[in-house]
Amino acid sequence: MKRTNIFLILCGLLLATVSTSCISRMKTTGMSNGWYNIKNPEQNLVGSKPIVRASDFTNLHFDSAKIQGSGQTIYTITGNVVDREQWEKATQKAVGSHIGFIYDNRLVCAPRINSAVDNGRFMISFPVATPLEAAENVYANLISQQKDNPLGAWQRLYYKSTLPAASCPGTVYELTVKKFQHSGDGTFQLRLTYLEAENGKDTHVYYQGKLYTLRGSADNINDTVWQFIADDAANTTFNFLYTNDGNTLTLLNAKLERADTQLNYSLQLSARK
Repeated sequence: MKRTNIFLILCGLLLATVSTSCISRMKTTGMSNGWYNIKNPEQNLVGSKPIVRASDFTNLHFDSAKIQGSGQTIYTITGNVVDREQWEKATQKAVGSHIGFIYDNRLVCAPRINSAVDNGRFMISFPVATPLEAAENVYANLISQQKDNPLGAWQRLYYKSTLPAASCPGTVYELTVKKFQHSGDGTFQLRLTYLEAENGKDTHVYYQGKLYTLRGSADNINDTVWQFIADDAANTTFNFLYTNDGNTLTLLNAKLERADTQLNYSLQLSARK
């Protein structure tokens, strides 16, 4: 195993054995967001100066993964530090001990370093119980702290419309999309309400997961398609044609085709924050 990969693996694996207990007990005050030396994990002692501040992060990416056997989801942020040489020296000095990522005066994760990291990479792993929105907020704030932020502002887009349904009077789609202005990827939360579906009463289904931007639909190779893949066991997928600068999303099938009908299958943007 290459030494450049060891840190990435440990940061995820050690979360359950090291960071979880620290999250609830270790508190700091007046500290910049960033990576710090952990002087004594048992006594909750953190170094006073950061190894690297969050403002010196670059190439940040948000991701998630299912934990085998439990069905739980863990959220991660990967990235690079600007000064790779400084990072290699710092992790070399920390070999055999722990470093910790501090955010908002709390320890998020504290991996043990087994060898120097010479490629500038890092991974921030959130505790298993961390809600998606909380992890996203950290990611958005870290992006905003970068000295050169090419992704633009963090956006929260809300769509709501009632679409036709075969087995009930209609299905209400309430879709929340969170992404950076100039990024094609993001996350989503979707609530489906099937009107009068069971004995005259509404039923609800909830999905959350990742947004990806695709180029081309079945009708036009230049179309923009938003593909939403849920983090459930089936990886339930929803495809929407992105039109009118994102003010309208039109439901497509698995082959990226429009419905062959005169009925309206479009969601309208209700709010942009």
